[in-house]
Amino acid sequence: MEDTSLTPRHKMTERLLDGMGYLVPLFQSIPYGYLLGMSTPFILYLLGIVITAPVTLVGLPGFLVSLIFGGFPLELAISMVGSFLLVSSIVYLKLNKARTPVTEGPYRFIRHPQYLGVVMFTLSLTTRSVWLTTHTFGLGYFTAEMAIAIWYAELFAYVFLALAEEQYLLKHHPEKYAAYIQKSAFLIPFPSTKRRWVHVTLSLIVLALLLHGTILLYQNTWGLPFQLLS
Repeated sequence: MEDTSLTPRHKMTERLLDGMGYLVPLFQSIPYGYLLGMSTPFILYLLGIVITAPVTLVGLPGFLVSLIFGGFPLELAISMVGSFLLVSSIVYLKLNKARTPVTEGPYRFIRHPQYLGVVMFTLSLTTRSVWLTTHTFGLGYFTAEMAIAIWYAELFAYVFLALAEEQYLLKHHPEKYAAYIQKSAFLIPFPSTKRRWVHVTLSLIVLALLLHGTILLYQNTWGLPFQLLS
C-alpha cells in the first residue's frame, strides 16, 4: 500500500527508484549481463581514449602504459588506491556471493567500493589526459573538456547503477539492507545519516573536488618525473 504521508516529490522519487530496481534482475537474466552492465561505463571511457589516441595500433600498448603509469605522484596514488579497491572488492564479492547482501570486508564501511575503485582509477587517467592535451602533443581530437565530460558521464552512470542495486536489495532484503545503509556510506566514508541522498551528493562533490584539485595542482608543472613516453 502506498504511503499517503509522502509528498508528490517523494512519491516521484520512490517510483523512480522502484523502476531502477527492476534493472538488476533484468541484467541478471542475461548471461554475464550483470558483469556487462557494471563494466559498460568503464569500457566506454577507455574506448573514448583509445579511439582518439595519437598513435598507431602498434604504438597503442606503449601509449596506454604511459598514460596509466606515467603520471605525477598524486595521480599514481589515486590510480593504485582505485585499482586495489576494485580488485579486492570484486574478489571478496565473488568469494562471498552466497552471503547476500555482502556487508563485510571492503563493503563494511562503503556500499560500493568496486565502483569507487573504477571511478578513482579513471579519475587518474582523466587528469593525465588533461595534462597531455595542454602540455604536450595532446590526444588527437580528444580535448581536455571531452576527457572531463566523459569522466563525469561515467561517474553518474555508476551512481545510477549503485542506486539501482540498492533499490533491488532493499526489496529482497528490506530489514538487513536498510540497517546496513544506516551504518555505511554510499561511496565516500561519511558519518551515518538517514538521508541517502546526502551521502550520494557528498560523494559526488568530493570526487569532483579531487578531479579538479588534481588538475589544478599540476596545471603549471612541466616536468614529468614518471613519464614513460619519449
